[in-house]
Amino acid sequence: MESENKFVGEIETDIYQESSVSIPLADVEMVWFWAVDPLKTFLVNLGVLGAVAGVFWGGLVLIIFSGGGWD
Repeated sequence: MESENKFVGEIETDIYQESSVSIPLADVEMVWFWAVDPLKTFLVNLGVLGAVAGVFWGGLVLIIFSGGGWD
């Protein structure tokens, strides 16, 4: 009976050691997936939209202040 208890104890410590390593990694991956990746995508999209809007509004302001190109 003594050896069986020791065997069960070893299995429990192995499971505990594996979970203590894998849980933080899983948390980091989840945080990366749910927070960092969409944020990065959002910032890239915002940068692209900002560049397009900047060119558009910059061109519009240039046309307006250059005396109106459509006269």
